[in-house]
Amino acid sequence: MPSWDFQRANAACSALGLISETEAHDLNLIRRIRNDFAHDIHTTFDSNSVMERCKLLKMKAHDYTDQRLGEVKVGSAGQFQTAAVSLIMQLTNRPKYVGEERRLSRDWPY
Repeated sequence: MPSWDFQRANAACSALGLISETEAHDLNLIRRIRNDFAHDIHTTFDSNSVMERCKLLKMKAHDYTDQRLGEVKVGSAGQFQTAAVSLIMQLTNRPKYVGEERRLSRDWPY
């Protein structure tokens, strides 16, 4: 699917309330990270553009402290992976929930 189709679908789903602002935000960032990899063969999760975008993900895992391991830093690859998995988990059953709240069409004043 071309990137502009994804952008329109993301905007439409957001406008219709099918996805949250946070989900729309992270979906857009994931699209941009994917484009970084698609357009430059030398892109890695250590590339500045990718690292900066991964930092902006809202549904990512954050750094934390563990009793045994001490301070654990989540790198850009981990941030990307956890945000993507979180989105997949949230959106997997979304059609079922949307169907349960199905709205009826109506005549609008004109």
